Amino acid sequence: MVPGPRLPYDPSYSVLWNIRRIRREVALLGPDVVEAHSPYVAAASVTRDRGSPGQVRTMVWHSDFVDTNAEVLRQLAPKMRTPIAGIEAAGWRWARHLAARSDATLVAARWQKEKLDRHGMARVQLLPFGVDTTLFSPAARSEALRHELLGGAEPGTKLVMAIGRMSVEKRWWDVFESFLHARAQGAQARLVVLGDGPERSALEARYGAHPAIAFLGFESNRERLASILASGDVLLHACPFETFGLAVAEALATGLYAVLPREGGAAEFCDEDRARSYQPGNASEAAAVLRAQLLRPYDGKRGFSRSEASYFNDLVSLYAELRATRLHGSAS
Repeated sequence: MVPGPRLPYDPSYSVLWNIRRIRREVALLGPDVVEAHSPYVAAASVTRDRGSPGQVRTMVWHSDFVDTNAEVLRQLAPKMRTPIAGIEAAGWRWARHLAARSDATLVAARWQKEKLDRHGMARVQLLPFGVDTTLFSPAARSEALRHELLGGAEPGTKLVMAIGRMSVEKRWWDVFESFLHARAQGAQARLVVLGDGPERSALEARYGAHPAIAFLGFESNRERLASILASGDVLLHACPFETFGLAVAEALATGLYAVLPREGGAAEFCDEDRARSYQPGNASEAAAVLRAQLLRPYDGKRGFSRSEASYFNDLVSLYAELRATRLHGSAS
């Protein structure tokens, strides 16, 4: 509805830049609830003026945007420590400003709520996401597809799955190096990679020729994606910055075991039953955990069970409460 310029690093993202147009569209729609899903210009636009007396405004904390952007800058320019610290401080001031103008800031993981609380953000609400548990289920497992994914590998070979957006902060190099460490230590496994992004060409150039690594790209068919994941054995993940880890939740819902970083949203899925953890960036430790997970027999048990319906029911209930409070406050 509102065109905007493409981001140079990842052109699949656009910027909601036209503040007047955004505010005009929101005013014409007259919504009961306005959700800001980006903490930049769009959030500034929709939190500035309230529409009807009972209108609720929230900020959905999809991205840990302050610390993630600071980490990307540190990787790209290691000598920028002092300026980056200043950028972080300014980022948190801006986040507090947006939260103060919102009825609630919604986060999907406990660690994010604790962080935002520490930074003094107002009215932070924990509301974990859910997944399509009908689609992402152990029932989606296909032996025929599993055979296809193994690509003629030796009998007994296990399938390691990796999925996500291929960008700097996702630490995909850690996924590949951990997998290759495990192979060097005797793990009989094949890595299946799902996803796309600005780092894909560099990753394929470096690892694409390896016979035990298969790049499948972005799978747009959700049923096939669920079946691919369910047909694997272990999920290997590396990003310590995600606010929740939706792809991790979907993979666990299909019955995979998992190897996850000990920080970020993925860490909250860690338990001794399905998912085990390692220190982010430690390829040797990740490889050891991966080898142990690969030895576990497939049992067809679901590792994540919160549904999308549960999430949306909780969300609508929260908005009803916030709207009632807003209307009551306006009336008084």
